[in-house]
Amino acid sequence: MSTSPRYTCRKRPGLAVAAVACCLAVPLRAQVLEEVVVTAQKRVESLQDVPLTVTVVDGKTLQQFAINNVTDLANSVPGLAFEPAPQGLPIPNIRGLGTGTADENLEQSVGLFIDGVWTGKTRNLLSSLFDVDRIEVIKGAQTSQLGKNTSLGAILVNTMRPQDASDGYLEGEYDFEFESSILQGVGNLATEAGKYRLAVNLIDEKGYVENELAGGHDPHREQNSVRLSGLWDLGQRTTVFATYTYDELEVTGMAFQVSDDPNGWYQGVTGDSDTHLNAKSKTWNTYAGDGRDYDKQETNWAVVEVAHELTADTQLMSLSGYNSYDNKPRYYDADFSALQWLQQYKKSHFRQFSQEFRVTGTALGQALDYVAGAYYLANSFENYAQTDFLSNPGYLDLPDPVPDGLVAATGPASGYGSYHQDVDSWSVFGNGAYQLAENWRLTLGIRYTDETQKLKDWESVTTQDETNFYFDLGNGTYVGPIVPPEGPATFYEVISPDFYARKLSRSEDNVDGSVNLQYDFGDTGNAYVSWARGSKSGGFPTSATPDTEQIDTEQAETSEAGVKLNLLGGGLRVSAAAFFTRIDDFQSVVFVGDGFASESIPVESQGVEFDSMWAATDKLVLGLAVTYADAQRTDTNVTPSGSPEWAASFSAAYTLALGANYRLRSNAAVNYRDGMYTQTDETYRAPAITLVDLRVALAPRSENWELALMARNLFDEQELAFGFGLPVYGADYASIGSLNRPRTVAMQARYNF
Repeated sequence: MSTSPRYTCRKRPGLAVAAVACCLAVPLRAQVLEEVVVTAQKRVESLQDVPLTVTVVDGKTLQQFAINNVTDLANSVPGLAFEPAPQGLPIPNIRGLGTGTADENLEQSVGLFIDGVWTGKTRNLLSSLFDVDRIEVIKGAQTSQLGKNTSLGAILVNTMRPQDASDGYLEGEYDFEFESSILQGVGNLATEAGKYRLAVNLIDEKGYVENELAGGHDPHREQNSVRLSGLWDLGQRTTVFATYTYDELEVTGMAFQVSDDPNGWYQGVTGDSDTHLNAKSKTWNTYAGDGRDYDKQETNWAVVEVAHELTADTQLMSLSGYNSYDNKPRYYDADFSALQWLQQYKKSHFRQFSQEFRVTGTALGQALDYVAGAYYLANSFENYAQTDFLSNPGYLDLPDPVPDGLVAATGPASGYGSYHQDVDSWSVFGNGAYQLAENWRLTLGIRYTDETQKLKDWESVTTQDETNFYFDLGNGTYVGPIVPPEGPATFYEVISPDFYARKLSRSEDNVDGSVNLQYDFGDTGNAYVSWARGSKSGGFPTSATPDTEQIDTEQAETSEAGVKLNLLGGGLRVSAAAFFTRIDDFQSVVFVGDGFASESIPVESQGVEFDSMWAATDKLVLGLAVTYADAQRTDTNVTPSGSPEWAASFSAAYTLALGANYRLRSNAAVNYRDGMYTQTDETYRAPAITLVDLRVALAPRSENWELALMARNLFDEQELAFGFGLPVYGADYASIGSLNRPRTVAMQARYNF
């Protein structure tokens, strides 16, 4: 049995301050935080040693608060935002900048990596987050370590790998507010022939917006996911990890509704006076027998990782990835209202294969840590969209100015657009961290990328067009076509001008790099300064026409200075950084009322980040993270969409012993996001919002079961989450918006075996 040292304070006349200092020298039992390990630099390192801004959300937090999609994830990570765009497509932003979602052939500036394999497609972000070990959110341009199209940052999802023991758990959750449910089961089998893990996740999430035309509540999400993984030690210093995930998603309805009718035009046409956000919509889609919007997607994801130790200091790794999704059918009421004039049917098909070989190791007497490798990627994306205009009403009165005594109207139209894009990309990269002196470390990285895009079968074809403007003679008889002055002649002139199958190609190569200088304080932490340039390939804006100018290559340069400290004997972790990002050709995609606009614009983002975790006692752990990001379009000095200035999160975890056999665990999270614009030119401002989550759980000391009560958005705060102008006509006639999800209160039960 060990004993603590004894200290005695002797009083000395006139030395009261010294006496107090002496008494304070009595050592307290320090509470030590658990070390957080990350792989942000393709090496296994402590989070506090990595000279980058990285936020980690562990799998336990994801599970406890039922964070099963990236929109909910963003609430826990200041500086990361996901705008909930129509059709459920999340738009990722880091530090106030992100690509947008309309041109699905364009990849995101914020890359998604699942078990090391990259994708830039927004629809891959819809996959369920389940049985996850940790998520690493890396902010700022990434170059040599991560690779393709991570000019603004990356989200690394690391799933749970098979464990050494044969065990598992069953967990269920039921939400009393909306009667939603989540069921999850995991089984782990350890044998002499390898270790295996099976995880199943079933989500039935009911909607919170009442659809007064179709009935029921939107959006209703059903998502079923299964993952099978294996880990084998083949001997001869070789291990193999393989994982396969199947995800099936069905979403019925959307959360959008008419939110503003500034001139009373919408009410005059439809008779609907409900034009404010109140979680009530009036949408109907004739593609579906029940009138409800529908979105179905099947996703496959496979990874094979082979690691071989060449020497005690050198490892060779092969990482193979396959990713595919089929999104069909997808149909929705594209006017998002009771107008019944615009609807779309869409389907898309995506396939991707990637292969990476890399060598990691140390050299020069352990003074150099290095990563070097080669990467190849090939993907194929096919998209089809059918648009119907006025297929139900037949003709619709128009608000355009016309001669006195006449009423303008337009008739039905329909058409389709499609394209097929193939991408081939290869790169070579290297990264080395050299110990300059006892406390100084210099890291250099470089990556060369060559990419070819081939866009073929790109066409837009009108199959019916009676949208010439007609005029009512006053007796219900329409004559025409008569084109009013200064007005478009047809619907397709506004939405999708005709062009027939085209073939286009584009090739480019980019050299990216990074420099990082780090000073080590020893056990108390380190400080660093860094510069990095990351590229995102240009391409063709398929929301426009083949004659539209191509989108230029996006090159982001980020400078950063930061400090990471371990204080109070490991009981307090603090990280702080100041950053500046500049992009001359930022790829922006926004909705402009009568379609989508894709353009290259100059932007900047600058600010500071702070992150801390404190083990206040052996029972209480507190966390605080804050991000300030001032993002601007530098040619107009306006704030880009999806760019809140301030974001913050506070967390508290408290464990209380109940007698000798039970524990009561309480977790609270307060997440704040400043107001932000959801569209270009500082329009459609989503107000600031604070979301509070609370969870209280009871478990025995054996930890073989747990029963918990969990509330998300405890105080039922709801604000505009995303907004835009009425399709075709724009905001002068009506606005469309959606609210964030309201309060949910759920019971959770878990059994470990």
